[in-house]
Amino acid sequence: MLSAGAISLAAVLAGCGFSVRGASDPTGSTDGQFVDSAEFSTLDKQGIARALNSKSLRLDFRKGFIAKSDVGLQDSDYASDVMADKRRGEKFRLTVKGTAGTLEAETDHVRFLTSDSIPTLEMVTYFLTT
Repeated sequence: MLSAGAISLAAVLAGCGFSVRGASDPTGSTDGQFVDSAEFSTLDKQGIARALNSKSLRLDFRKGFIAKSDVGLQDSDYASDVMADKRRGEKFRLTVKGTAGTLEAETDHVRFLTSDSIPTLEMVTYFLTT
């Protein structure tokens, strides 16, 4: 869930490569087997490959959590980090749709808080890049 604090922080850090807006308009697809035409990304191996290839990771956090089953994971799975090739300076666009709007950031690394005993992803952590 995007809180007023997160939105305020977004305004302060807008120069660091992310923004918050009221509506999501997913973009970014490429030719071939890794075409990403879904509104939201999955976090299985194929979904992560599609996100990195399209340079766009889109998450639905409107419930305040993400059900693992909604992103292609089993309830006991841990979500893998999504990491661009830092040696090549690659980055991708992170879009998180929440109840108060949509957070967008340019990043090279996203991590998820979960355990094997809960069926949800409770927190998304990303690293701002310049």
